Amino acid sequence: MSDYVREKAKIKIIAKGSEKVLEEMRNILNNNGVSEDKYLTYGTKEYFRDMYYDDYVIGDSFLGKYEDHEEIRDSYDFCEFNKIDDDTYYCHALFYNGGTCFSEIVENQIKKDMKND
Repeated sequence: MSDYVREKAKIKIIAKGSEKVLEEMRNILNNNGVSEDKYLTYGTKEYFRDMYYDDYVIGDSFLGKYEDHEEIRDSYDFCEFNKIDDDTYYCHALFYNGGTCFSEIVENQIKKDMKND
């Protein structure tokens, strides 16, 4: 069921560039005991997204890890997005989860920031 959702988190970029992102995903999957056959058959990025949806944000050319991620209950749409340092961001958003999700908001904000660099 869709409803308004407010979430906030600090996001640490742990890999930049398509190849580095896939390499980091494989390392995380392998370190958590997931067999290579399993995620290569399904697709590394797709498998990783399904397994770690609440822990990471996956962009085309970056992988970010949520730190201090929490959901807050109240209303009204907004997005507070700040760059803490070169590879760490803070995002606090309230949105209708029938139209978007936290990862999509974070991904779009990081893409905008990377374009401006």
